[in-house]
Amino acid sequence: MSGGKRTMRIGVISDTHGRLDSQVLEEFRSVARILHAGDVGSEEVLLELSAVAQVIAVRGNVDGFPLTTRLREAEVVELAGVRLLIVHEEGRPENPLPEVRKLLDRHAPDLVIFGHTHQACDVVAGGVRFFNPGAAGPRRFGRPRTIALMEISAEGEVEARLLTLDDEAAGGGAGRRQA
Repeated sequence: MSGGKRTMRIGVISDTHGRLDSQVLEEFRSVARILHAGDVGSEEVLLELSAVAQVIAVRGNVDGFPLTTRLREAEVVELAGVRLLIVHEEGRPENPLPEVRKLLDRHAPDLVIFGHTHQACDVVAGGVRFFNPGAAGPRRFGRPRTIALMEISAEGEVEARLLTLDDEAAGGGAGRRQA
């Protein structure tokens, strides 16, 4: 990723389910914003993340009270000239849920950040980039625990890279990069 002066660094996370490793805070230490794509699990997770950078989060299907009173199902934000739609469940990029399709039609985002599947994803469908950072909470479904760092250049180019969280069950390797 480039280190240009006008580049905006963003931390992307999802499905923490109330668990936030100190490794996440370390990896996100230089970001301007943190995007959380739902299943936060606890207010403490948001408090810890907000000590690092401004957090924009949506609620997921397992988020209960009081998160349901403070988080919306979707957020639309513009960062460094790129319009983002943040949701938890989106269906599939090639066939979004009807409520997500309405948001796509209404807001015409460049990038959709989503979670729920616990599986990292970075695809373009219908001219829109769909990105899922995977899950950062407890290891589930035999998948690695991951987060992502994004950079948006002054030209509006978005680069993303996944980081695998240290996980004894997966053989360790703090901060291992994934392609």
